[in-house]
Amino acid sequence: DRKTVGNGKLLGKLKKYANSDSTILDIGAGTGYLTLALAPFVKKVTAVEPAEGMLNILKEKAENQGIHNIDYINRKWEDTKTGKYDVVLASHSITCTKDPLTFFLRMHECACRYVFLIVFTDFDIVSMVCRKTPQPSYVLLYNMLCSLGIYANVEIFKSYRRFFYKRKEDAIRDIGGRINKEYLQRIPSTESQRNKSRIFPGYRDR
Repeated sequence: DRKTVGNGKLLGKLKKYANSDSTILDIGAGTGYLTLALAPFVKKVTAVEPAEGMLNILKEKAENQGIHNIDYINRKWEDTKTGKYDVVLASHSITCTKDPLTFFLRMHECACRYVFLIVFTDFDIVSMVCRKTPQPSYVLLYNMLCSLGIYANVEIFKSYRRFFYKRKEDAIRDIGGRINKEYLQRIPSTESQRNKSRIFPGYRDR
């Protein structure tokens, strides 16, 4: 949760498809970026998150913000039984499953109106190392939907993530395995940044 995320256009898009009477299912809610942003504008949000630590952070943030219309489910989506929702969304969580087709079909069954799949694109960022574990391309996911007779709208949004660290060593230890060494070498040293909090740039969704 040590990051800020900027994706105002995506949030604006999601809000257009919901209103004060809407119910939303957020699959893989994490620490609540989308859940907390949408909850004040809808009737109820159900957050499904298998990581108990992340879900606890979401609950704490919701309590601090005075948001009380969230239901919490601490399970994997594959093991979750839910009802019907106006909007069902999965932000990056479909890329964590071994069976994206079944994952999506369960989403589709739960949705009364709209389904949103939010994933990273395949545009490589020069600062990032190659993923050790391949993830399904958004093009493959789109083709999967077409094979089901679902011709989805595809939109690409630019966003950013910023990670905050007090020391360069902390940044390298936390995310160094995902950043090219040449890029890390350009980060000012701890000595030159003494007594300053360093904003470590992350990667962008494109």
